[in-house]
Amino acid sequence: MTPFNETDQLILGKYYNVRCAKLRMDWSEVLYIPIIGEKHKDPQFSVEDEHYHIDGRFADLGSGYKYTVDENGKTNGIVIVGKYFETEFIEVVVRRMKCKRLTTGVKPPADAVKYWTWHDSMIGKSCKGRKCPHLGTLMVEQNGVLVCPLHNLHGSIESETIIEIPR
Repeated sequence: MTPFNETDQLILGKYYNVRCAKLRMDWSEVLYIPIIGEKHKDPQFSVEDEHYHIDGRFADLGSGYKYTVDENGKTNGIVIVGKYFETEFIEVVVRRMKCKRLTTGVKPPADAVKYWTWHDSMIGKSCKGRKCPHLGTLMVEQNGVLVCPLHNLHGSIESETIIEIPR
């Protein structure tokens, strides 16, 4: 099964082939968490583990577990590659999943000094071709601006540069 193209315009309620992290819980339950972007590290945020970001467009709201998203598909959770507390990353697989919302990304806390220092250093950098200057991830259009679904950088469609966002 081939995953959907991230440049495709998604339609709410439609099913897509989605890349998922297959995880095994210590009690043998298997979870499939929709992911977006490529595996990477974020040393600028003190995240040294390789990880994927959750694709909140397909994720369940859940019941407070660490892989849940809010009603806008935003989360502070990541999927760490390897053994992490009670979960073990097995592999990336493709599964049919329903599009539940059109937005996704991280939800940075206002008091996250490392995040906002890094964010401010990115303002004015080019996002030409709708590519985030951080990791080259395809940015999605949300409410008239470009948004990187991995680290919440916002870009101007007109100037194709990263812009400041309210905290």
